[in-house]
Amino acid sequence: MAKQLLLNRGFENGLLNFYIQGTVSAYRDIAYCGTTSALLLSDPTSIAELSQVVMFLTPGTPVKFSFLTRKFYNEDIQGVSNVRAEVNFFSALGIAIPPGIVIAIRGRDISKTRWNYYEEYGEVPLGTVAAQMVIRLELPTSGTSGLLVDNLSLVA
Repeated sequence: MAKQLLLNRGFENGLLNFYIQGTVSAYRDIAYCGTTSALLLSDPTSIAELSQVVMFLTPGTPVKFSFLTRKFYNEDIQGVSNVRAEVNFFSALGIAIPPGIVIAIRGRDISKTRWNYYEEYGEVPLGTVAAQMVIRLELPTSGTSGLLVDNLSLVA
């Protein structure tokens, strides 16, 4: 039976269980379901990233990685830069084991009025003891870029 590996995947407990880099916050005004999503803001000098590490994966197990995104707009934020979402697998020595799961999204393909759903499948490689799920909002060429993320899922 499939098991959800991520904790607090809908951000209902803020950013509990997530590592962040740059400007990332729990956002309570717009969510796909529940009351909260994650808001990532990047500018030309700083990416925004959130990640979570899961332990004790069984090699050979199929995994499904999915999430929803939506552009964040206000008077100061008018666009969204490219997004890179990935699951990286690691050995007991902390060495990355290919192949990981990668979803690359062009910012112009993300809607500001509806949630976009993304998913990708993979298999836990031999020698894996941990995986890291990462959502990264890349640097925009100018201004501030905003992205909402909700309903993260890593199922094995």
